[in-house]
Amino acid sequence: MIQPPSHPDEQNRLATLHSYNILDTLPESTFDDLTRLAAYICGTPIAMISLIDDNRQWFKSTQGLDLAETSRDEAFCSYTILGDTPMVVPDAQQDARFVDNPLVTGDIGVRFYAGAPLVAPDGQQLGALCVLDKDARQLSPEQLDALTVLSHQVMMQIELRQKAEELERNIAVLHSTLDAMSDGVMVVDNGKRITHLNNAFIKLWKIPTEIANAGDRSGLLRWVVDQFDDAQEFVRAANAVYDDPEASTEEMLYPKDGRVILRYSHPQRYGDEILGRVVGFRDITVRVRAEAAQLRMREEIIAAQNAALAELSTPLIPLSDQAVMMPLIGTLDSRRAQQVVDTLLDGVATHHAEIAILDITGVQVVDTQVAQALARAAQAVQLLGARVVVTGIRPEVAQTLVSLQVDFGTTITRGTLQEGIRYVLTRTE
Repeated sequence: MIQPPSHPDEQNRLATLHSYNILDTLPESTFDDLTRLAAYICGTPIAMISLIDDNRQWFKSTQGLDLAETSRDEAFCSYTILGDTPMVVPDAQQDARFVDNPLVTGDIGVRFYAGAPLVAPDGQQLGALCVLDKDARQLSPEQLDALTVLSHQVMMQIELRQKAEELERNIAVLHSTLDAMSDGVMVVDNGKRITHLNNAFIKLWKIPTEIANAGDRSGLLRWVVDQFDDAQEFVRAANAVYDDPEASTEEMLYPKDGRVILRYSHPQRYGDEILGRVVGFRDITVRVRAEAAQLRMREEIIAAQNAALAELSTPLIPLSDQAVMMPLIGTLDSRRAQQVVDTLLDGVATHHAEIAILDITGVQVVDTQVAQALARAAQAVQLLGARVVVTGIRPEVAQTLVSLQVDFGTTITRGTLQEGIRYVLTRTE
């Protein structure tokens, strides 16, 4: 068997691959969706996301083949990573590089291969999104273009996955930082239940170990309240901060022992939603200023998570200079329906697209809500002067739409995504 040549920048390529911490991780639906879509578009029984490690080929996702990894010497993708363009092997039995490859001669019996490289932002080829068949064949130019577009989406998901891991680490650091702070911190939800207390809170209020470890939040609060001459006023002032959920508050507290404690509070946000309140307690002789910075960092983390989740739930894939595609997978509730409309309108405007494909092949249930959402999206895009093609209209879906009397106006419908892409490409050539 002919050994594949080594990558010209192998050490840097491996360093980039390993920086993503993706090798030997569990399957993830975001990657499985893309391999399923690649197999569907290309009409092949097998699709894989392959990452080329030092001595092995490891699969992040497979469709149609239960295989975790192979030797790198056996990997077709070892050749694909040598360039930035797709590699196609119409018949491996007629190709000297692969004719005696165990993947060809063995039980798997690969005859056809097409792979699009996964190119990182630094230009390094990490692996490939590939499709395979046990029969010799070719891909149409449209299928090969779609495979390339999907490979870009795979690389984007790898990037997003890395950013999500960084966000998780930052949140863990935030919790650790809270426990290391000199300020006492108490986090309360909208039901006024305490969800987190840091070590400085226990120390600041001199709470006995047996009370702190008992897990009785009411007993813990009674200990704090009993440190004030006017306990009722302390409780009233504490409850008053909930009158305006948007407000940040600040006031001085004077416990019996003569200390002066600054109590401050801020709403805890997740995007536009207020989840509760963060209350800080600081002895004014300490003058710790870290809490405000930590809260800002938390808001930035939450905002970045929202942006990442929105992009993952409504991916927009450019098909050509004049056409974009949005594959919808899973359920479509009212919130996601609005994301579909917003993302589609923004994509059509940004790419100056003349045609937009909405593929509902992966939508599990098409009911009144889904049908109306599709109609709204189609009408909104048409207002921008673009045509809309809805694909994945299976016979049972068509029957549902007819029974619901949904008016798609001038929207074009096609039974499969391939038919929709074929229609689009014939109109934009």
